[in-house]
Amino acid sequence: MLVHPGKYAEILIASDATVTGVDISPRMIELAKERNRQAGNFFVHNPSHPLPMLENTTFDIVISALAMHYIEDWTTTIREFYRVLKPTGLLAISIEHPFFEFNYFLSKQYFKVEPGKCYWNNFGKRIEMNSYRRHAGKCNPHNCQWFLYRPVN
Repeated sequence: MLVHPGKYAEILIASDATVTGVDISPRMIELAKERNRQAGNFFVHNPSHPLPMLENTTFDIVISALAMHYIEDWTTTIREFYRVLKPTGLLAISIEHPFFEFNYFLSKQYFKVEPGKCYWNNFGKRIEMNSYRRHAGKCNPHNCQWFLYRPVN
């Protein structure tokens, strides 16, 4: 799970799930640990890189909530999600609406992946974050060769 400040982890831990979470931000990991009273396994890691510390086919669910737009190339991330999921596992990804981002970044070319910057103000100080706007076709699993889907039985 890409963790942010740990809200989804909190919900899952309250349901007796074992949670492992990663985030590129040390502050987000700190907030997740505080929120979850040290329950769960959270660590700093760039989700665009392989996750060698996680074993193959060990997770029932992988959740990425509003995090993928911070990753320029999703290929490694999606492959790692697939690798760590059990054969009947579930992958849940939420992203910002592509047209919202098109307007927010004042984009001129809808069909290109465009870098942008956004700012977080809710965690003690203003943080500049790199972001990558994609058009809906780049996010549609039917148009992406790298998107791997396994139905849940």
